[in-house]
Amino acid sequence: MTNLQNAILKCREIAKEHKIRYRFIKDCKKCWNGGSGGMADLEHNKIIIFYNPILTTSEQFGSSFCHELAHFICYKNNKYPIYHSIMMSTDKKFIRGYINTALKAERYVVKMGGVIFRQHFSGRYEKSYVSQYDIDYLNHYSIDKARKMLKQLEAIDEWEKEYEKAN
Repeated sequence: MTNLQNAILKCREIAKEHKIRYRFIKDCKKCWNGGSGGMADLEHNKIIIFYNPILTTSEQFGSSFCHELAHFICYKNNKYPIYHSIMMSTDKKFIRGYINTALKAERYVVKMGGVIFRQHFSGRYEKSYVSQYDIDYLNHYSIDKARKMLKQLEAIDEWEKEYEKAN
């Protein structure tokens, strides 16, 4: 059995211990730099890891899994609750909070993921959200969407004010 296969088995055991469903998908397109990537689906209690069966190392796979598991732990312990909420609110204060805490929350998760990794794996934990590429990714996929939503809500407010003045 390869190191990657051992890491996959270990992650399955950890997921079962935490009563979290998991899905490990061989998908080279969703892996950054040929490694692995993932997401924590808090609403459906599931961790999804994308990996390249040829290029992904056991450290990359385990790091991605531990990072996503840390999101669940933050959610359950109410750490950075705006960022780790299941539903995105249309409240402007909520959206501003999301924008302001996204990178802090991810960096906290990186630290927690490292602690979890060291409890279960040997080797080097691969940190995320330290390179400009990762920060740009977060900005593009999370923060920019929140900013667009905020602008739309502000435009609706302006339109409603204009409408009330006219009538």
